[in-house]
Amino acid sequence: MAIWLKDLAAKYPGAYTIPQINTIPTGAQGVSVFAALLATSLCMVYPLWSIFSIVQTIYIVANISLLIWNIPKGYHFACYYLLGVSAAITPILMPFINMALRDDAEARAVTVGAMLTAGWAVFSFYPITVFPIVEGPKWTKGYSVNICFIVGCWCTFLVMQYLYKKSENRKQSLMIRELAKDQEDLAGLDVKEAAEVEHTEVRK
Repeated sequence: MAIWLKDLAAKYPGAYTIPQINTIPTGAQGVSVFAALLATSLCMVYPLWSIFSIVQTIYIVANISLLIWNIPKGYHFACYYLLGVSAAITPILMPFINMALRDDAEARAVTVGAMLTAGWAVFSFYPITVFPIVEGPKWTKGYSVNICFIVGCWCTFLVMQYLYKKSENRKQSLMIRELAKDQEDLAGLDVKEAAEVEHTEVRK
């Protein structure tokens, strides 16, 4: 956003001062904090896939709007601020991975560690590669790549949710069958013991 404000200040002298250019973009950080807290709180009440989908919808709409670029100024500001909702993605994704792999501590540790390492590795070169300053403030390539990543992440998460639910249902069905079998075994044992007692009394 700061690069866009600098461009506006250059085109329209006096439109924005240096302090304003440095201060206005910080509002996106406030949106990030609020979005992360709100999304993770709602995940305690609603399904993960629904909250994740809402976050991704807002994020992709903001990126598509900035890719179009020729939009009203107020909406332009809103889109830059709405990019801050991306901060809610990791707090939703990581707990889900921990929950899905709760029965395997080693797999959970390796998976979470690999995801965090890969994320920071990509982040180390992603901004300067996809959003080079010389192409700003209209980063056509950058927003296009962002949209591809959003769609890929969104689809992957939904597939993971489907497989997780399927696995949980299978575990629950197996548990019910084992419980029913144990009850049948206990019932059979009780019948056998009762028959032995009756046979003993008859012999007496």
